[in-house]
Amino acid sequence: MNLKYAPECPFCGRFIKRPKNTRTEFGELIYEKCICGALYACDPTGRNLGEVFVDAMAIFAGNWDIESNASNNNYFIKELDYDLKTHRYINEKGENRSSGRLIFINKSDIKKRYEAPVKKSDGNIKKMLIGFLQSQDFNRIAEISEGNQSVISKLISLSYDKEDLIAWRAIESFYSISKKLTPIDQSFVRNTIRRLLWSMSDESGGIGWSACEILGMIISANVKEYDDIIPLLWYFREEEMFKPGVMWAIYHIALSDKERLLSICCDDLIKYVNDNNPYVRVYALRCINTIGCQLNDSVLDLESIATDEKVTYYEKGQLITSTVADLLNMYIKK
Repeated sequence: MNLKYAPECPFCGRFIKRPKNTRTEFGELIYEKCICGALYACDPTGRNLGEVFVDAMAIFAGNWDIESNASNNNYFIKELDYDLKTHRYINEKGENRSSGRLIFINKSDIKKRYEAPVKKSDGNIKKMLIGFLQSQDFNRIAEISEGNQSVISKLISLSYDKEDLIAWRAIESFYSISKKLTPIDQSFVRNTIRRLLWSMSDESGGIGWSACEILGMIISANVKEYDDIIPLLWYFREEEMFKPGVMWAIYHIALSDKERLLSICCDDLIKYVNDNNPYVRVYALRCINTIGCQLNDSVLDLESIATDEKVTYYEKGQLITSTVADLLNMYIKK
């Protein structure tokens, strides 16, 4: 899965769906709409751009007044090289490679509004953040993170050691960051999402140690705004190092909006209650119970999965240690 080149809306940064060939009152057009209101239309060959533009503008404006539509300064137009077959943007074109085009039309051009950096050294930023995390002042962290990538980077680095309580509070802080910044600067939050997804991809050459959990917090704070990220997060469930984090994230997203997860996760979740990793077993069952997936007795073999292995998990700002058996029995009774 090539996340690096996953198509995004140039207006809001959301990942976009593949445009579909649709018959409309204005004719047939390969197009789709983004949640932010943008309409995007595809010219698969790149040779009929004018015709596609006219049809797309007619659909977006709701009329065939071509001259008026084309001269309307309230519309924002953006074009990108695109391959419909692979549903990917094309960043480089060789001599023998032709490119299709995507035309985006919107009524507003969303801009990043917050650029001012925190006027402190990196060392001071880290000490300040640790202090806020110790006191669980997540709202203050959200305030100082506004437009400041250095704060986000420090929080991500503080989240690596999951045996440390501060790491889990750093992860939790992204819920407040997402809650505060999404209404006023969603592009900043989406840039963070892209960085986290990139850190989990093979192309990055790194390891997104707590990327899944952080994504879970960001999404759970605004599920409607970031539900396009859930399938991308769920994709990493088969990778051993990310599997526990994915289950943890899906559980917390389910606490906010379980309905959006029914069609994405239910069928696959059931097999993870028998996983070798005790954390995966526990969180898979928590997900199933929270979402409301059907679980029959033949799937749930308590003798093999309810072990005396100890697991330490984060709950309500604290690290708690229990056995797998106790946790599983608790969630089964629910």
